[in-house]
Amino acid sequence: MGTGVKPIDGDFDIDVGLIFKESDAETLDCPFQLKNKVHQALIHTNRTVRIKRPCVTVQYVADGEDKYHVDFAIYKENQFGELFFARGKSLDDKELNWESASPKKLVNLIKERFSEEQERKQYRRCIRALKRWKSYKLNHKNLPSIAITVAAYQYFKPKFYGDNKDLPNDVEALITFLDNLDNCLRDKYLALPTKPNSNLLENLTDKQSQELRAKLRKLRDDLDDSQDEKSSPRDACKKMKKHFGQDFPVPEGTNLSTEQFIEEIFVLSKELRPLSLSMEISNYDFLIYSVLSRFDRCLKLIPKGRTLTFKVENAQDFIGCDFYWKVMNIGEEAEKRGIRGQIVKGHYIHTEHSDFSGEHYVECYAIEDGVCIARETIEVPI
Repeated sequence: MGTGVKPIDGDFDIDVGLIFKESDAETLDCPFQLKNKVHQALIHTNRTVRIKRPCVTVQYVADGEDKYHVDFAIYKENQFGELFFARGKSLDDKELNWESASPKKLVNLIKERFSEEQERKQYRRCIRALKRWKSYKLNHKNLPSIAITVAAYQYFKPKFYGDNKDLPNDVEALITFLDNLDNCLRDKYLALPTKPNSNLLENLTDKQSQELRAKLRKLRDDLDDSQDEKSSPRDACKKMKKHFGQDFPVPEGTNLSTEQFIEEIFVLSKELRPLSLSMEISNYDFLIYSVLSRFDRCLKLIPKGRTLTFKVENAQDFIGCDFYWKVMNIGEEAEKRGIRGQIVKGHYIHTEHSDFSGEHYVECYAIEDGVCIARETIEVPI
């Protein structure tokens, strides 16, 4: 479909559909028995094979490290050409059944959503961008990649500068798409457009929905700010770096960046655990400022000269772990002093001061046996 992205951890995810005709074997009566036969056939050296509820997964290993994995979705085709998906991971699985499905139709719908070439290219670019954001920012799998693709199929609207299709406005297209996606996440409902028409967001909890919407709103706001005439391309790209990762390109400046990245220091876990990060500001009445800031934009900023206390609220979930902190100061003064983005070891409580104006942010990492198992970011506008 042209919407895949290179995984941050290098473990490529490949999806393959296997279709068996009903007359091929008697085991087609039971989804698990067929999946188990596939499981047995795939067992080999330098790989691990697991039966999951939606698929059979093969993890390929080289030199003791995971290289890539293939998810085999198992289907049967009846005499009328209808496809049924094998769901269930054991004989006693409550969800064990043959589920009506239309995988080929789904692929064709997504691929043919836009007939005009430049619109189709932008559509795919924006899907890939949001999938990369998901890979970098989320610590759970309850927003599946297919949900992003289907949401784009239903709600994406191409944007260009004027009527010139050779000048795509990806930023505006992403902003509009994020606005529509926010409604889906609020309702926790996004239907697959083909059989079985399942809700792709059914596993999303209320808390995950709230946190996800907040993170996407921040991405949306930073994208919107990047269109401000006062925002330089370099500053805009530096903001995008915190949403998409260290390899997001930033134009060269006159000052050498001192920013460090956790992926360069520790191994990043494939499944990050939730880390709850809070910020307390000295001599700051949050309720008063939150009300007044609706009328005075300056009051959205944290005043200078305040003590900022950051705390891992669920530190009890990380007993035995080390905490590392990164303070990314963005602005001319911070660049001059070279105090931008170094990662330092600390405790579950970290203190800073609001000395420099700018759109700063703080990140906290939980490290266990040389592996980063959790990370969280909090915005610090001063």
